[in-house]
This record gives sequence, C-alpha cells and structure tokens, in this order.
Amino acid sequence: MAFGFLRGIPHSVTISLNLLLCLLTDLSVQVTCEVFELDNRFIDFIDKGPWLVQFYAPWCGFCRRLTSTYEEMSRLLIHMEPSIKVARLDATVYTGIAKMFDIRGFPTIKYINSTVTYTFMGDRTVKGLITFAQRANGPAVKHFEEKHKFEERIKQLDSDEPFFFLLTSTNSVLKVTFLEVAEKLRIFSWFFSGSLSVLPQPYIELLKSFRNVFTEILVFKDSNVYSYPGLLSSENQQITTNKSELYQDLLLWVLRERQSDFPKLSTSDLWEFASSGLGNINFNLDNMHNNSNSILSPYPVSSNVNSIRVYRNYRLIGLFTVDQLLVEDSFPSRVLKFGQTLALRRLPHIIRYFQLAWTDDIEALEDLAMGVISTPNFIVVDPLTRELFMYLSNHYSSHSLLLDESNLINFLMLVNDGKVKAVGGNTISVRLQRLGYNFVTGVIKFLITRPFMAMLVFGVPIIMLSGIIYLCCCLDTDYANYGDDYNDNEEACDKQLSGRKVNKNINDSTDSIIDTDSSYVTTNDHQAGINVRSRNIKTFSSSSNHRYRALHPGRKILNMGPVYSEEELRKRIKDCRAKKEK
Repeated sequence: MAFGFLRGIPHSVTISLNLLLCLLTDLSVQVTCEVFELDNRFIDFIDKGPWLVQFYAPWCGFCRRLTSTYEEMSRLLIHMEPSIKVARLDATVYTGIAKMFDIRGFPTIKYINSTVTYTFMGDRTVKGLITFAQRANGPAVKHFEEKHKFEERIKQLDSDEPFFFLLTSTNSVLKVTFLEVAEKLRIFSWFFSGSLSVLPQPYIELLKSFRNVFTEILVFKDSNVYSYPGLLSSENQQITTNKSELYQDLLLWVLRERQSDFPKLSTSDLWEFASSGLGNINFNLDNMHNNSNSILSPYPVSSNVNSIRVYRNYRLIGLFTVDQLLVEDSFPSRVLKFGQTLALRRLPHIIRYFQLAWTDDIEALEDLAMGVISTPNFIVVDPLTRELFMYLSNHYSSHSLLLDESNLINFLMLVNDGKVKAVGGNTISVRLQRLGYNFVTGVIKFLITRPFMAMLVFGVPIIMLSGIIYLCCCLDTDYANYGDDYNDNEEACDKQLSGRKVNKNINDSTDSIIDTDSSYVTTNDHQAGINVRSRNIKTFSSSSNHRYRALHPGRKILNMGPVYSEEELRKRIKDCRAKKEK
C-alpha cells in the first residue's frame, strides 16, 4: 500500500504519521510499511533515514511499470533491512528536492542517509533493488562474529555471486586500504570480514586446497577462491607500504575479480563497467612497477614531445552472443561451453584486458551496431565509448571460427592494440544515425506486428494527402483558363470558346450553340427537335457563358457544342428521326 493523504487529517501531519508507522517497525510492531509518498517536507526528515527513494514522474511509462516491482521489493526489504524506509517522490511537483539530488531522468532510485547518497544503476528487478539497498546500508565491509549469521547472509546471495572476505587481522596498511576500496565500490560488490571460524565448511575446504594464499584478502567465486597477490616493493620484494600505490593496485584487482569469470550480462551490466562510480583514476607508468596483475590496457597516444601511453581503468567485454531460442541447440551450447572453458583458464593476457561473458540480448547490440548481427558470434564491447568489434562480421563467415582458440585470442589482442575497425559509438553524429535507425526499424516492426493498426495510422493520412495533392496539381485545364479578368470584346469571347465555330449567316435572334449530339439548333426549330434525345445534353452554365449572355442578351444559349448551318442541322435531325423509326 502507498501512504498518502489520510481522510480527516490535515495534510501537514500526514508525512509525520507515515514516518511514525515506519519507525514503529524498529520496535518489532507488526506494521506493514511498504511505500509511502513524500512531499517537500522530506528535507526535515532526512536524518530519520536511511531512505530508499524513487523519484518518478506521473507521465513516465517506465515509472508505472516499476510500481509493482518497487512495492514487492518493499514488502521483502522490511524484513531483511528493517531500518530502511522505502518511499517515492513526484519529482515533477517537488522540483526543488529533485534538483537538490540531481535527478535527470525517471525513474531514479537513490539510497539516502543524511548527507550520503548512492544512485541505483542495475537491473530494475526485485533482486537487484534489494541487493543495492543492502550493499548501501550500514558499513561497506559487513563484519561477522558468529558463523550462523554469516551463513544466513551467504544464503541470500546467488550461488555464482562473488564476494570479498577480509580475514580479521591487526590494523595493517593492507586492511586499511581494503576498507577504503570497499567504501568506494560498496554498491558494486559484497565485502565481508571476520575470523576464519565464521566461514562455512565448504569455503574452509576450498582454502585448504588453495595453496597460493598470499594475503588475508580473499575472493570467493565460481566455486573457487583466490587471494590478492599484493604489490611487491621494488626495494625488498615485500608487500609495499606505500598506501597510494597499494590502494591503486588493490582497487584494480577488486574491479577485475568482482564479476564471475563467465557471467551472463544484460545491457545495464555492460554500462556498469564504465560507471563513474568505479573511479576515474589517474594512472602513470611509474607506479605500476611492471605488475603482471594489472588490468590497465595501454593505448598509444601521439605527442609532440615524446611517445606516451594512456591507460584505461576498465576492461573491455568479450561477449559470446547466442540466440535465446537456440541456447539448448547443440552448436550454441558448444560455443558457450568453449567460452566458459577459456574464461576459467584465466589466461593472464586475457583477464588483464578483457572480461569474458555471454548474452542473449541481441537486440540491444544490434541497436548499438545499427545493423543485423549474426548469431552465434563473438563481439568485443567498449562500455565507455559503446563501440563494437565484430569477430564474425557477416553471415558468410564460418561459425566454426568461434571454436578456434588461437584465432580468437589473436583477435582479442588486435582489438586491444586498436587494429580492428569498430562499429557504433557514442559521438553526436553516431547518436543521430542511431536515432534514425531506431525510427526506421521501429516503423518496420510496427508494420509487421500490427498491420491493421499501421494501415489506420499511416494509410488514412497518406490517402488524404494524395487527394489534396491531386486536387492541387491535377485540375482540368479548362477551369484554370478562366480567370476573374475577362476581356469584354467579342473576339476574346470567341478565343475562350476555342474549337467552336460561330455561324455568321444565322441572325442573332436565332443562332445557338449546340452540343455534339444535340438536335436543338435555333429557337425556331426547338419544337421540331423536341423528340430527339441526345446522349449527352449539357446545360452550359460556366462563368464564360454568363459573360457571353451578358454581352449578347438577344441570343438564347441552350447547350454547349459546335454550331452548324441550318441546312446541315436539318439533315442531322432527319437522320436521327429515321434511326428512331427503324
């Protein structure tokens, strides 16, 4: 339920009552507190947090679709993290609060605790929202003293979800550095600490089988355990005590190990790799000491002084793409198995620069590439520039190349060296091209999926527009020849009646203008020809005829047509009567 205006109670105290209901949950009172509405007095209650607030707009379709998910998440979160108050705020009404929290799109979900805020950037699912709230709430490194509590927390994680664990030790430089790194990356990964005794038995068995335990910082993932190797000092080959160098190296190691070796990634996961929350770190070559565990990727940059190298603090993503409908098929399954095997080998020259993964979200990649992508395929994605590097560039490429390890590794190295042409991108020109591509593909998809609706939407306006164009451009030229300005002399009238002959032998009182098949010649012969019907007798009523009648009031114009002599016309009448009698 959503708490809002309570009938019979002034609106000024509504939010206080809502907060009171939520705060009662801290006293173990059985109150169902889900989502309640905030107003501009939210600023006065920020210190009553922590808060999980959804900033929405009433007209936003994404916000409406998120409503049920957000409420379901609230019902679960109240039992898992009872200290968090779940709320929502209309950012279009309370624009001052939205501006204060730098709301630029809808929906935006933020964790707010006094002056500390974190923005949610993952999948808008119940699991994703709960994970975000739990990671943001409390200390960055969750410490456990009792084994059963740690086991309960581990059960809440997915089976393949990595987590970092700090074995309790004295306040060494490494421990302090780990706490700082965890604080920076808290919403991206799980960080725990405790003694060896709090670890469940399966994890202890893993530690016993893993002999390369270099430091007290561990990561558990993919049914395995790895230890932070540490950064050795160039002087005594011991772990360095230089805090800045150690922080930089540990941060990069955590960034590399925070994902499974071969996860399934969605579109939002791709952009998380280049998130500003992962740290814009300034690196230089001297601080690296040729560390083989560094994941920094060099790019040559030209300089007027000397040759320098710029390093990126993120890895490219190597995606094995398969069609969702064909995942169980034999060859796509072999491709995924090959990719998983390659990833679990953890080749140093691969994991240093690339995160191997797989996806079936082909449509999102096609939007980036602005073209059709054949599947199965292998694509390298730069999450920062949104460029794509195709391993199989067209439908004529042999899919068997996907199972060729040497060729695939060679392709990855060429991409890392900048020797493979990219498609897509994130520049202004490419964005405009993508906008046009999405419009065209959207129209085509609309025509295919909803032809009747498309006929109404596009067909009716096209027919109306065609009619307007026809009326404007294809009118009869006879109508266009008659203007408002008319020359009042008889010769001009004769020119207007082009193709007609005026018989000068017939006097003005009896001459007439006759249709081609008409029997009417003059008013004197009107009775004689009364019984003769014409196929197309038209009364001449154009503006030209009216003007002609005004010039010659004595003439009686019955029909429009060529004028014949009296003898010729009598002959035509006689022939017509003979035909009728037969």
